Amino acid sequence: LESNYKVAGLAPRPNVQVAVIPFPGEFQFNSLDNSAKWSLRSEVDPSDMRAFLLWEITQAIYTAIEGAGETLQPNEKITIAVDTSHGFNVVPVLTYSIVRELAGALSLIYDVDVQEFNSAPVVGDLSSNGLKEVNIMLVDSYRSKQFSGLSFHRPKAVLNGGYLRGIKIGSESQRRFDPQLRKPLCEISKDDLLAFVAGAAYAFPLVVYHFFPDHRALFECGDAITKRWINDSGVTRRGSEVTVYHEDRLSEDFDLLAYSMLISRLLSQIKIQKKDRISKSDVNLLREKVYSANPLWDCILSSTKTEIFEKHDTEKPRKNNTDIRNFIAHSGLTWELIHVTQENGEPHVAYLAEKLDC
Repeated sequence: LESNYKVAGLAPRPNVQVAVIPFPGEFQFNSLDNSAKWSLRSEVDPSDMRAFLLWEITQAIYTAIEGAGETLQPNEKITIAVDTSHGFNVVPVLTYSIVRELAGALSLIYDVDVQEFNSAPVVGDLSSNGLKEVNIMLVDSYRSKQFSGLSFHRPKAVLNGGYLRGIKIGSESQRRFDPQLRKPLCEISKDDLLAFVAGAAYAFPLVVYHFFPDHRALFECGDAITKRWINDSGVTRRGSEVTVYHEDRLSEDFDLLAYSMLISRLLSQIKIQKKDRISKSDVNLLREKVYSANPLWDCILSSTKTEIFEKHDTEKPRKNNTDIRNFIAHSGLTWELIHVTQENGEPHVAYLAEKLDC
């Protein structure tokens, strides 16, 4: 690799991160001295493979954003190139699919373009094929416009029976993990993360601020889980047959962990942080930096801001429950769930403690 880069006149030590993705299947190979044939069977679950690949890609994007620091500004155009020419079985197309999904989250504050490249297969070197170069083709370009949340979660995950949910995640969904591994995950609320991701997708400002997670804590949690999952894989051998297996599973909540980590890091770029009470300026920050390009969310946030902060009525009668449609139409700020206080002469809004259902 290094010599090839020198010939091409490029930097001799490119910044390359390598991710080894466990893949299900059965493979035949020879021993090192070609004296015997071996059979290797990998019993990783396909959903675990996808979850692990999602984490590796999310972690790479997260690390790139961290490394860029203030040189990468909000609304800046970023291009993610995906080469699907080489790779094993479904992994290349799955990688492209995941990158397109993550582009939705990135589009919250960046102008994101995902490009897929491919080339004709070449066996051996170029000269033996009578070629001077390999033609690389741009086969697809995807411009992400708006984050729509996780496909398997809906706004109803935020609101249940008129209460904002805050049930702690615990051993029920992660009981197969070692207790030492379970501890960092149990300190994170699954429903808090669901609320946060939905808040970002559907422009609920107080939901975003109230449930805003620490992206570094999420990174450490996901990193610990994936490392333990790999390290705890088992190997059995029967004659020339070798089987690799994983006793533990990566829970479906793992996708939520990865998305929450990335979105929290992105919103940190525009100085969003956890707050239980927000002012009009906090809503304006989200509106101007995240939702101004979306006419629907911009209009709803504008009208909601006026109603709450400029025409608030602390004596307004409250209903016992709030309808999900009303919740969405008022950016998650319905009178049944909130109370308005004055701080330094400025109105602030917070959720009623009895409605948090923690």
